[in-house]
Amino acid sequence: MDTDLEITPEQARERIAASSARRLGSAPDRKMYALGTIALGLAVGVYFATENLVHGVAYLVSSMAFVAVLVAAEIWVQGATRTVPRRARLWSRIGFGASFALGFVAVGPWLNLQERTDLDPWLVALAASLVITAPSLVAAAAISRERR
Repeated sequence: MDTDLEITPEQARERIAASSARRLGSAPDRKMYALGTIALGLAVGVYFATENLVHGVAYLVSSMAFVAVLVAAEIWVQGATRTVPRRARLWSRIGFGASFALGFVAVGPWLNLQERTDLDPWLVALAASLVITAPSLVAAAAISRERR
């Protein structure tokens, strides 16, 4: 047997202690993932809430801008972080998915069915976008609070 490949029990304990002391994600990386999750949720909220306020070419432009913001936010987060904090991707996907589902299933149809002659449509859109963004804000808080 080659003794260079073998380690003593004490060396093994030292290696285990050193590897368990390492953090899986740094505080700046957690912050970036949290900000990225907020950006994704806000993009979904603004898109669904303002979808009834724009028509024609403006609708096409807003749809393309929505997709561009989603892609840019994801690229920004992936490029700005060196590690992936534990559960950050899971929380981010849950928050984004919940915001998207809330907008698509609940708020979007409600905005389509309402006739708001007495309310300012921009005020309603702002309130709707805040409701849609809420799950992403909760996910961002979970990401930023996660320790190790």
